[in-house]
Amino acid sequence: MKKKQIKHKQNEEHIFQLKEENHEDLIPKKEYFDFLDKILKDDGITQCQLKTFKKYYNSKEFDYPNSTSNKMIRSYFNLMNKDKKKYLFIRFYILLIHFLSSDGANEVLHKIKTSPNITDREVISTITNYINKKGFKPDIHQEEQNKDLCDEKDYLYSILFNKFIKILSNPKHDKNYKVIYDDLTKKQGENFKYLDIGCANGKKTFIIANIFKIPKKNVYCTDVPQWGPYEKNRLTKFNSQHFQPINPDTGIYNFPDNMFDFVSIILTMHHIPNLTKALNEIKRVMKPNGILLIIEHDALTKYDHLLIEIQHMLYGYTYDKKNPEWKNYINSRQTNRYMNIMEWTFLLEKYKFDYLQGNVIFNDLSHQLAFDNQFYGFYKNVK
Repeated sequence: MKKKQIKHKQNEEHIFQLKEENHEDLIPKKEYFDFLDKILKDDGITQCQLKTFKKYYNSKEFDYPNSTSNKMIRSYFNLMNKDKKKYLFIRFYILLIHFLSSDGANEVLHKIKTSPNITDREVISTITNYINKKGFKPDIHQEEQNKDLCDEKDYLYSILFNKFIKILSNPKHDKNYKVIYDDLTKKQGENFKYLDIGCANGKKTFIIANIFKIPKKNVYCTDVPQWGPYEKNRLTKFNSQHFQPINPDTGIYNFPDNMFDFVSIILTMHHIPNLTKALNEIKRVMKPNGILLIIEHDALTKYDHLLIEIQHMLYGYTYDKKNPEWKNYINSRQTNRYMNIMEWTFLLEKYKFDYLQGNVIFNDLSHQLAFDNQFYGFYKNVK
């Protein structure tokens, strides 16, 4: 049977060409505050948490430099020293050991501390020179070298996704999650289909598929046509029917309406310039009552926003060196929109994705010690 093709109007708005949506348009203040008040009434948050979410909404437009400034890292350290928040130093250190050994991270930190006017380019140059000299040996992936840190403070970013996988693999940990797990594993038929949006090289796609016992023939994915090393690896895991690139002009996937029972979108939504278009497209390809799983940054403070922005800059230079777009990352502002768990949930419910279950993915110590706070959430597509 010939595959059904989706026809789109030639004059369809180009979401990648549209101006990035304003935060207040996506999350209107009055509606959002009413949403928070309702959650408080339903015992979903405490009075203290309510005040915190409202406070940070009101300070959302804080002035911090983006990637075009060439001074994000220096600004982060200036903020840290001004506000006397020493835990921010630990968070930056944890970020550095994604790329470097402990010695390399200490060398970079020393240069930042002793160079009051250091630029992002100079920090990146220090990192890349160290990698070229010593090799790419991040301590975050070397448990033996970092054993004392892992044993004492189990908060390294590398275990966040593993912790999430352990949570998903144990449906008994939460009665609401068990209902979702049973729904996704016990009610599968021949027509059950799973889509991962922003699938990268497909590794996490199949981890999720295995947890919910979804056979390979029912697994599909979509992503931008090219990013770093992912393109080549991805083609070995997906055939042309099961992988469809996101149209870079329209943001549309070439999948039929109402095709998928289960959709995941992992650390991808913050890159999308026009979330209105994106959420409508997700709804288009999902079946009524289908399940949506998202993992996103849980960014609350200005430090969260700035540090995650620095993370993306370093990832771009380290993992995607051959892509000309990323070589000029500092000169070209990328779309990165960071929100907290309540803002993401408000936005999803606004588009009729009803919250089912979720939590922050964090450590056993202070939530703020992890440089990259994240959350996961399951939502039902209510059409």
